[in-house]
Amino acid sequence: MAGSLDTTSLDAALAAAIRCHAERQRRSVARDLQRLEKAVLLRRLGLDDAAVRQAIAVERATQLPAALGIWLRERVTVELQRLTRMARGAHPRYDINRHIAVRRLANWLEGHDERPAEEADERTAGRVLNARFVRHHASAAKLRRRQA
Repeated sequence: MAGSLDTTSLDAALAAAIRCHAERQRRSVARDLQRLEKAVLLRRLGLDDAAVRQAIAVERATQLPAALGIWLRERVTVELQRLTRMARGAHPRYDINRHIAVRRLANWLEGHDERPAEEADERTAGRVLNARFVRHHASAAKLRRRQA
């Protein structure tokens, strides 16, 4: 066909642009959810609206005012201890999701960087883990044979 157009490269470029846009949207939503989770948790810990807005606006916990940072660390430590006691005692009102959220907040306050949103769902494939196990098991068996 003399007059046909090849749209393969255009289709590929469009698909790449769609994937890129979808990834940016997913990261944006993930950041918004992280801020919302932090805001709800800070309100439940007793901060007023102005302090919550201030805590959410900063990127790192080291940028918080000193008094607010100290108060938050103390409050989060007490909350983690309470949740740990509830978990150990199999308390019926224990909430593992709350415990995870408080632990994330504690990590943020301690200065540990959270994994970026683009890496949040990245996991090692089962076949890769199995291959590591087989290699480790084989090398351990070889070492035992040498020692014997």
